[in-house]
Amino acid sequence: MLENETKQTTYWLYAVIVLTVVDILAAYSFSDPIIENADLSSFSSFREGIRVVSAIFYFGSFVVVARWIYLAAKVNQDAGTEDLKYSPGATVA
Repeated sequence: MLENETKQTTYWLYAVIVLTVVDILAAYSFSDPIIENADLSSFSSFREGIRVVSAIFYFGSFVVVARWIYLAAKVNQDAGTEDLKYSPGATVA
């Protein structure tokens, strides 16, 4: 029942990992002493763009993972699983 949500969540997390690696590589290239003396006006805007996109994906992954956890708890509740400690809403909070 949660196959689609699981796949979507996995893709979001892969995108966050890739953007984090790109951000790390960009930060490393800017800290290189040879590049520090070069004109990097276009690269700094690229780095800021990466940061904005990364922030959007970080927030989006939070929302997607929280929704996935909620739906998994809802499936357990709807299936009649007894002795659940938390409601679906409380699992996300």
